[in-house]
Amino acid sequence: FAVSVATDVADALDYAHGAGYMHRDVKPDNILVKENGDTLLADFGIARPMSLADGSRQPLATDVERPTTTTGLVIGSPQYMSPEQVGGDPLLDARTDQYSLGTVLYEMLVGETPFGGRTAGAVVAKMFASSAPSVRAARPEVPEVVDEAIKRALSRSRNDRFASISEFASSLQIATSG
Repeated sequence: FAVSVATDVADALDYAHGAGYMHRDVKPDNILVKENGDTLLADFGIARPMSLADGSRQPLATDVERPTTTTGLVIGSPQYMSPEQVGGDPLLDARTDQYSLGTVLYEMLVGETPFGGRTAGAVVAKMFASSAPSVRAARPEVPEVVDEAIKRALSRSRNDRFASISEFASSLQIATSG
């Protein structure tokens, strides 16, 4: 069930990323599972255009309001934020949402986030001090390929993550389909 929810959220993120936007606040509170099992990603309140390779922003669609957040302003839920988002990196891209979704999937499988703490500072300190723990350390029945996909999505360096959210989702689907 957890992998199914994560791949549904990845599909929603893939659509947003294809339109040039990143969510920036992927967390359990923003994932809604309907009675029939359909999964919805909600609250695009802090979404913003993604940075392009040259540092410029994706052009805004004419029917979308300009974002009210500014570069360098760190907002979100620290335990689900990527290291680059926590660090206030002005050149965020879709891989920040991948990190957040990896954190949510980790939490769905283990029961806690990979870098828990009582304060935002404690969470951030753990995030920068060590790599994400293995899901299999707490849940040995989780397939190794799922664990590896989550570890890759939770890489401290965005360059070590999957190239896209759809690549992350594909690796999860392959892992669970045998």
